Order: sequence, then structure tokens, then C-alpha cells
Amino acid sequence: MEENNRLGLLLGLGLGILVGAGTAILLAPATGKETREFLSKKTFDPIRSKLTGLREELRVNIADFVDDVKTKGAEVGQDAQQKGSELWQKGKVLAKQTLNETN
Repeated sequence: MEENNRLGLLLGLGLGILVGAGTAILLAPATGKETREFLSKKTFDPIRSKLTGLREELRVNIADFVDDVKTKGAEVGQDAQQKGSELWQKGKVLAKQTLNETN
């Protein structure tokens, strides 16, 4: 008796799956190709959009970083030039003092 119930359940389940699949095919609003395109757009467009936004944000951050490096580099170069000039002047003064002391 229990075996008949299982067989009936399996047959009912199989028949339900076939009827459901057939109904879905007959009532589907779009072709398979259209459905795949829809699912693809629904899945990949948000990802593509997010990646585009991240790429733009990264581009801006890199440009800001490059500008900062250029600015800091120019400041360091000016400081080095100024200190080099100061040391040159001190060296000239020391050289004159040394020459005066030896004479």
C-alpha cells in the first residue's frame, strides 16, 4: 500500500512538472533569446555600471595623487635650491675667512 502511495506521488510530481513546463513555454511573454538578453541586462548592466563608476573614481583619485606628488616635488625642489644657495653663500664666506686668516 505504501508503495502505491509513493508511485502515485512520483507520477503526480512528474505530471505536474511536465504540465508546468508546458504551460510556461506556451505562456512565456518572450522568446528564449529575448529572455536571455533580459536576464543578461538585468544581471550585467548593474555590474557594468558599478565598475564604470569605480573606474572613474579611481581615475580621479590617481589624477589627484599625481597633482599632489608634482606639488610636493616642486616644493622640495625649491627648498633644496634655497638651502643649496644658502650653503653656497656660507661656503664663500668661510672660504674668504680662511683666506684672510692664512694671509
